[in-house]
Amino acid sequence: MSQTGSYFSSEVTFRILIQRVRFGLGGAARKGASGGWTLETLRNMALEQNFACAVVFLGGGSSIGEILENADLSQCGYVKEIPESRYVSAPDGGYELYCIVPAYGATLAVNEWVCNEGNGFVGETGQVLYRSDEADPILLFCNVSDIIPSTEVVITTRQGDVLDWNPCLSLQDGTVNPPWNLCGGVWDLTRYEKEPFEG
Repeated sequence: MSQTGSYFSSEVTFRILIQRVRFGLGGAARKGASGGWTLETLRNMALEQNFACAVVFLGGGSSIGEILENADLSQCGYVKEIPESRYVSAPDGGYELYCIVPAYGATLAVNEWVCNEGNGFVGETGQVLYRSDEADPILLFCNVSDIIPSTEVVITTRQGDVLDWNPCLSLQDGTVNPPWNLCGGVWDLTRYEKEPFEG
């Protein structure tokens, strides 16, 4: 098979897998979203399944405290394991809250994402908001705008693959927007079937 054909096949397989995880069609995704897993379990499973990280969209609100107070965490109790020292906010605050659980052995950086008239809305990396060689799980509060993301998450896996991602929701269906690059992926464990979100 040619290199182009191999790339296309990998891309199709990746997108099918993302859709299965996103809409609860995969057995592992259903079990992960049903509760009973710890952060340690999620990190190990993300590594074993070659994901750079797992993510759960926890909802929207004016503050992290408000969102956590109103969120149903019965199916993702591991969120409660994350201390406030690992709550990360965009400089201008936000509206959306994400739980991001990097795979074991990864490094994690969260940067401000600047996208405005000054750079022609191309988008560029701003100040460093959080960095960890241990890549411990975090809660990320970001995106005042539902059109322009406000943060950049960079995860380097143990295998050396780099995930460069702007967490946000799809304007098409309100689900977590996955990165387009294939160097590691995002394992979306959000329970859309329980409470649909509108983008």
